[in-house]
Amino acid sequence: MMFPWCHSSTQRGLCEIRHAGHHVTVALRSVLRAGREAGYDVAHERIPTDLIEAHRRVGIRDWCIWRNGRDLFHLVECDDLEAAMRELEHDPANERWQAFIGDFVEHFEAAPLRLVWCMRDQLANDDPPRSTGD
Repeated sequence: MMFPWCHSSTQRGLCEIRHAGHHVTVALRSVLRAGREAGYDVAHERIPTDLIEAHRRVGIRDWCIWRNGRDLFHLVECDDLEAAMRELEHDPANERWQAFIGDFVEHFEAAPLRLVWCMRDQLANDDPPRSTGD
C-alpha cells in the first residue's frame, strides 16, 4: 500500500480537519531521496491528467505539496483519504505514477501530521478574539 497508515482510523484522526461540507483536510510529510529535489519539482510541473481524474473520482478535491530541501509537506482535501487510497491502490493511472515518482521519494512518514492549532476552528468556537497584551 502507498501509505502504511491508511488502515488506522486512530492515526488518521490525528491529522484531519473536518469542514462543514463533510470533507477533510489531511496533512502529510514525506522525504525525498538526496539529489532528487529538482527532478521532483519538474515531475510535478504538470501531473498526468488521468491521475487527476482518478483522484477526483475517489473524492480527492485538492492536493498541494510544499518542499523545503528534501522535506515535503502535503495538504490533501478529500472526502475520506483512507477510502481514497484503498480505491487508488489498483488504479492504472495511480500505479503508473507511483512507479515513476517512487524513484524520487525516500519515504512517507509512518503517521500523518498531528493538528496543533487552527485559527478557523478557534474563531468558530470562541468568543471574540482576545488581545495578547491583556
